[in-house]
Amino acid sequence: VATLERRYQQLTELAAQRRASLEESRRFWKFFWDVGEEEAWMREQERLLSSEDVGRDPTSSLRLLSQHAAFRHELSGRAGPLRQAMDEGRALVAEGHSGAPRVAERLEELERRWRALGELAERRERSLRDAAALFQFQAEAADVEGWLEDAQPESG
Repeated sequence: VATLERRYQQLTELAAQRRASLEESRRFWKFFWDVGEEEAWMREQERLLSSEDVGRDPTSSLRLLSQHAAFRHELSGRAGPLRQAMDEGRALVAEGHSGAPRVAERLEELERRWRALGELAERRERSLRDAAALFQFQAEAADVEGWLEDAQPESG
């Protein structure tokens, strides 16, 4: 009976070790899955933010500015899940996980890409605002020009 109890205890310990190992592996791969999703979203946004299209007139430039405001809202919404994934990665590194060097590398890349995305969004917003102001100025100048033409006495 003592041998049976000892073997049962060993089996329980092995099962606990295996469970801990599987949980560690799950956390590791979940981190990479989450980071992969975030990076895919960022790549798509980088592509969209790199567009040179600033509209052709005040209406289209204001529409693009409105779309950019919606993007900014989405960007701030993505910050939470991104922060959670990064916190999980930092925890894996701090715990000395066997894949810590790979995790640290991905964390650096993710932070760099997130900063670059923010900078790209700021540049895009400046371009859109500048274009909207230019189109507005052109429209107002055309109105003034038309008014001046109408106000000038007919020379003829």
